[in-house]
Amino acid sequence: MRQTLYLDFQQGPPRLHWSGVLLLVAGLILSGVTLSSHLALQGQLAAAAQRVSASERLLRRQTPSTKPAPPNPARAEQTSQANEVLVLLSLPWQDALAQIETTRSTEVSLLSIEPDMLKGLIRLGGEAKTYEAVLVYMKQLQQRPGLSEVVLQTHDVELTKPGTPTHFLITARWANPT
Repeated sequence: MRQTLYLDFQQGPPRLHWSGVLLLVAGLILSGVTLSSHLALQGQLAAAAQRVSASERLLRRQTPSTKPAPPNPARAEQTSQANEVLVLLSLPWQDALAQIETTRSTEVSLLSIEPDMLKGLIRLGGEAKTYEAVLVYMKQLQQRPGLSEVVLQTHDVELTKPGTPTHFLITARWANPT
C-alpha cells in the first residue's frame, strides 16, 4: 500500500512556541539584573572617589610644607671636585702605560711619567746615553698603537759628563678607547 504524501507549500502565520517565550523572558530578567548591578557598582565607585578626594585634602592640610634647603656653595664645590676625580679615575690610561712599559731601551731610563688625564697627554721625563737614543726611543713610541703625537718637548745634552747623557721631556697623546 502506498501512502500519499501531502505537501503544503503555503505556510500559515507563525505560532508562538513556549521555548521562545521562555528564552525572551529569561533574557529580559538577566538584562535587568545586569543593569541594576552596573548602577550599584557605579554608585560605589563614585562614593570611593569622594572618600579618596577627601583623604587627599585632609593629607594636604596635615602635611607641613617643606621648603628646599638653600644651596650650599661649599657642598656644590665638593660635589664638583668629587665628580672630576671620578672622571679622572674612570679614564682607562692603563693601556697607555702598558704601551710605554713595553717600549724598552737599554740606552734610555725613564725618570718620571706624568699623565694629564683631562688632556689625554703623558709627559715622559728621562735620561738617555745619547741624543740619538732619545730619537730612537721616540720612534719606538710613535709605532705603538695606543700612542700618537709623540713630541720631544725639551732636551739637554750634558757635555761635561762622560758619555754626554741627554735629559729629555717627551709628550705623547694616548688614544682613549671609550
